Amino acid sequence: MKRLKVLSLEKVNLSSLPSSIGSLRSLCTLRLIDCGVEDIVMLGELVNLEILDLRNSGIRLLPKEIGQLRRLKLLDLSYCYSLKVVSPNVLSSLSRLEELYFFHSFDRWEVEGTDNLIRSNASLVELQYLSRLTTLKVRVPNEQAMPEDNIFLGKLERYKICIGDGKWYWTETRTEASRMLKLKMKRSSNLYGGIKLLLRKTESLYVDEAEDVREMLDDPVNQGLPRLKHLKLSNVSDMKFVIGSRMLVSCLESLDLHSLMNLESICEAQLKAESFGRLRFLEVSECKMLKNLFSFSIAKRLRQLEEIEVSHCNNLKEFIIVEKEEEIGENDNLEFPQLRSLSLRYLPTFNGAWYSQKTIQSVTWLFGKMVIFPMLEELGICCGIEYEVQDVDLDIRTTMECELEACRDDDSYTFPNLHQLTLGWNVGVKEIWHLVPSSISFQNLVILEVRECDGIIKLITHSTAKSLVQLKEMSILNCKKIEEIIEGGDKNDQDEIIFPQLNSLELESLPKLESFCSSWNYTFRFPSLQTVIVEDCPKMKIFSQGHSNTPMLNEVEFHWSGCYEESWESDLNSTIRQFFKEHQIDMVEKSKNSEEYLSHLSTSNSQNDLIKEYENSEEDQSNPCKKQKRHGT
Repeated sequence: MKRLKVLSLEKVNLSSLPSSIGSLRSLCTLRLIDCGVEDIVMLGELVNLEILDLRNSGIRLLPKEIGQLRRLKLLDLSYCYSLKVVSPNVLSSLSRLEELYFFHSFDRWEVEGTDNLIRSNASLVELQYLSRLTTLKVRVPNEQAMPEDNIFLGKLERYKICIGDGKWYWTETRTEASRMLKLKMKRSSNLYGGIKLLLRKTESLYVDEAEDVREMLDDPVNQGLPRLKHLKLSNVSDMKFVIGSRMLVSCLESLDLHSLMNLESICEAQLKAESFGRLRFLEVSECKMLKNLFSFSIAKRLRQLEEIEVSHCNNLKEFIIVEKEEEIGENDNLEFPQLRSLSLRYLPTFNGAWYSQKTIQSVTWLFGKMVIFPMLEELGICCGIEYEVQDVDLDIRTTMECELEACRDDDSYTFPNLHQLTLGWNVGVKEIWHLVPSSISFQNLVILEVRECDGIIKLITHSTAKSLVQLKEMSILNCKKIEEIIEGGDKNDQDEIIFPQLNSLELESLPKLESFCSSWNYTFRFPSLQTVIVEDCPKMKIFSQGHSNTPMLNEVEFHWSGCYEESWESDLNSTIRQFFKEHQIDMVEKSKNSEEYLSHLSTSNSQNDLIKEYENSEEDQSNPCKKQKRHGT
């Protein structure tokens, strides 16, 4: 045992170390991971240690004895949440140290020379004596603890350094990088030489609340941040644009902008040709002055883009602006071959245009034939996006409410990879007849949710319904004008519509809904349907005029006026018909109240008032009924 070189223990209860551990003088590697170790004074006797890994230990103090480990190359104290004291001069004694990890651990760094008092804790100044240090993970809540002379930081090859009191999330799988810098401070000029040298090779940069971010990004010392892969800026008030002409963003993979209150555009006019060629993720929120995202010339480079999320940008009118007519050719398509997810939420002035031109009255709508998304899997559109359908001489595929008008009969459009479609809170939508026309196919859609789309009257045509062969969940909620889910077709157009995978159907707060489908010509098969919830649909007298086959369904859950019951009458049509007969008086009264209430909601002064009032109305249902369960013979 005395010749033992490596000892690795994990999840072994060692709240106190055995006295014999001091005899392992040949030990080079000691790993005590999640072992509950609290007192490590004896480890100071293991003078040949090169690797000491105490992750997730219970230690409260890094004692002065650890300073005797002069051969130590790696010290990992990650996830030692109780560690509050690192004895002064211990770290500076570890002159051969190459890797130091305080990941979710000690962060009470003392400010050097404060009031000439003797230090009781470690100082970052000690790290300047570690000439071999190449890897550092550390959090410094008090920016004053950063030493003025920190040029030594410039030698780091791998690092995760957080400066400031931000509530940082250390690991983010999408933006994981070996060189990460997170800064929360009033002025970046408080940074000294070493940190500026780190910026040159930083891969992930997060900045929160700094007042002079523009100067930091454009500082010639940073050489344009040539290795930057992930950039996140939040709560910055003095920026009119993010990416300046001096910045090299050829490696940028993710861009996250939050609460940049004076941001007018993401990019300055002139950028290098290779800019944004690797961008995969774009998230923009709470940028109140932003009117568009990119110029057309930059948008053409976004062929690696996988996810777009834009929300709460009050002045955003379109995604892309064409500065000059010559920027776009006659057959110049915008293709986003890798885009999987598109989420648009709370954009009150967005007009449904993917791009428009400054000099001519020309727009291309979100799903126009000149804008292509072959890999789109998830589409979320919610709240406050408004567009009024007009008769214009354009091949408009769709507006932001996924309404499609002026499509030629011989046109068809498919979303072959779209798995989830969520539409909601579109209170400004003008009246439309369908969510999508018959030319639209969603053959891989799994989840469909439509909420607060008050202009929709008929949700989908029967041909679109037949394409939903993978649909598992359908929820239609709080749409005050919808009359039926699937539009009845021609009198001579007889057909069977099959939803082979549909497991759950929820119809809630639809005051004008009369049936799932009103046509006698269509029969339905739901071989997998197990859950049907009908809540506050006072005019729904029958499920469908044609026959509906539901072999897996044995009850329907009804909710009305704060009451609910589960019922079954041999088939779906009979069940709904019987329920309507029994509660017809209640339903008529509920219908009147629902229409008055929804009408009131539609005239609310703000969307926040609308949402708050809706939530309050749910809480005010203080007339609970006992659950009734009734099955017919």
